Formats: sequence, C-alpha cells, structure tokens
Amino acid sequence: FALSGTNLFAVDAMKGDHKWRFVLSPYDPPSGRPSPPFPTRLSLTGGTIIIGSSGDTYTMLFAINASTGQESWSLDPSCTYSSPAFSRDRATMFLAVNDHPIPQPFMPPGPFGVLALNTTNGKQVWRYTSSSGSPVSSLGVVSADGATIFIGFGISPGGTDGTRLSAFDSANGTIKWSINGTDHYIHSSSVTADGATLMVLYEHPCLNILVAIDPMSGKQRWRLQEVNVLPTISADGATAFVRQGSHCKNGDNWFSIDVKTGTRKWSFKAGDVISSPPALSADGATVLIGSGDDILYGDLYAVDTATGAQKWKFETAAVILSWSPLFSVDGMLAFIGSADGCLHAVEAAPSLGQQTGRAPQVS
Repeated sequence: FALSGTNLFAVDAMKGDHKWRFVLSPYDPPSGRPSPPFPTRLSLTGGTIIIGSSGDTYTMLFAINASTGQESWSLDPSCTYSSPAFSRDRATMFLAVNDHPIPQPFMPPGPFGVLALNTTNGKQVWRYTSSSGSPVSSLGVVSADGATIFIGFGISPGGTDGTRLSAFDSANGTIKWSINGTDHYIHSSSVTADGATLMVLYEHPCLNILVAIDPMSGKQRWRLQEVNVLPTISADGATAFVRQGSHCKNGDNWFSIDVKTGTRKWSFKAGDVISSPPALSADGATVLIGSGDDILYGDLYAVDTATGAQKWKFETAAVILSWSPLFSVDGMLAFIGSADGCLHAVEAAPSLGQQTGRAPQVS
C-alpha cells in the first residue's frame, strides 16, 4: 500500500500493478479546488486499513477494506492529527485528537486529548482530555501485556509547560504514572517485545536524547545523546538500532546498542540526507537502512545485525523517502519509496539487492 498525493493505492507486490485507489480528500474547500490531504501513517489490522486525513476544511478517519479498497466506516473524530496506536488484540485503537475544528493542519487549538475507539465499528471506548492544555506529541505504544499505553504531551522543543510522559490504563484511560517537567519534546516511543524496557526519544533543537525507562514505574535506566530517530528493536529485546544526529547536526553513523545498558556494539556509516527508521528481517539477521548520499541519489543498505557488516547496497535515482523500508512476509523482497514518486521492489537475499519491479506514481 502506498500514498501518493490525495490517493491511497494498493499495489501488486510482485508486478507493481495498481489494484485499487482510494481518494483521501473527499471534500473541496470554499475555493472549489481539491484540498491536498495531510495523511497519518497507514495502519493495517485484520484486513482493514486505518488512516486519518486532514485538509483545509475537514478531518476524517477512514477504515478501508484492504482487499477491495472499499470504505468500511469513517468518522470525524474531532480532528485527528496522529497515526493510531493499537491494543495487543487490535480490538481498540488510540488517537491523538483536538476537541475543536482545525484551522490549519498539525497545529490546532486546544483542548487536546486521547480517544480510544473500537477498531471494528469506530465506536468510542473512552476519552481523555489533557488538563494542562498541551497536545499529544507522541501517541506512543502499548505495553507487552496490553494493559498500558504510553503517551507524551507537549507543544514544542524547549517548552516545559504541561510537557510530560504518562502511562495510561488502556482499558479505561486512567493515568498510572507520569514524568513531568522535561524541557525536551517527546517525539516517539517503543517498547521491547518482552515488555522490560520502554524506549523514549526526546527532541530538542540541537540535542536529541534516547531514554530507556522501566515501564512499570517510569524510572530512568540510561540515556543516550544525539540520537536522530526512534530505534528499531530486535525481536528478543536485546538490541536496538539507532542513528546518530539531531536537527542541528545530521549524523551518518548507525549504531547497534545493548538495550539493558545502552552500550554500543557496532557502528555503520551511511548517507546523511534521510532519517528513516531501519527495518528488520523476520529472522533478525538483516537490518535495512534507507539513506541518501547526496541530494539527487539514495541508497538502501542491508547490514548484518550481528557484526554491522554491509551485505549489499541498492542505489536509486532519487533520494529515498523518510518512511521505513519494508520486508515482504517471506523476507525475499524489500520495498522502498523514492523522491521520484516510485515504489521499488528489491531482492533482499544476501549479496543481491537487485531491483525486481518498479511502480510509478499515478496522479
């Protein structure tokens, strides 16, 4: 599935042919011209695609049948401006929302909060409104046991008013614990598969910090400075893959770190243009890193997760886009999007990295 302009496409993974198209901009602003949507990241659950879309005069949340491209349900959830997080059984989704219409995308007025919805029919399960008036900066993730969702609140880097990280009961929306008063914007978070460690990326104009937290108590274990993107964590929860850098300084080094201690295992040098999260193969042996060595060209690197050695590199004619590359279910293909509007399918077997198909952008 790929986003292009105002459209969501389903693409044949082997041939690159378009199966169906869904228009994410159903309304026209007063000017009569189509309003380009600001889509949230696509989520797939139980054969249904969940995606939010905000334009000049509208905000909508869509549930789309992944096989047919037909709408299952849609609603205006009081101005969604985030991609959803899901409960472990995928029965409930969690959204960052605003209680009033959006005057401009991504920066609406308050009050702000979190909305829990039934994934099947879009019905409300619970709703939380931020008492501090701060928006949700990171919707976060659900704990390994499914009982807790971790949510970050704050307006901008450098601001302390209302900025906090909170652990919510996923069933009823009550707060279990909070960390208050940080001067860093809470960008994103992830939790290890065993539930033992919560990883939180704090953003500051020139100093990003990755913090490892005990998910039960909220206590800090260790921190790592100058981390550009939220790490991808191995299936066993022992290793995290992170990129060095900040808004002021792009780093071109990727690191493998020990999740328990935060110590570095190996480093890998890549291009410095794109800061997309890496992707892990199903067997955990390969990590894919999308990058750009200059403005015009991009590279996809396959790196050995145990040693940090390069397995292969695939070059594109345009910079690789910032969303994470994807593996096919069988691990034989890798998919990446590039700035020329194309979706690339690449053979992911060791020492290959050969392109097998190319799906061009369709307007």
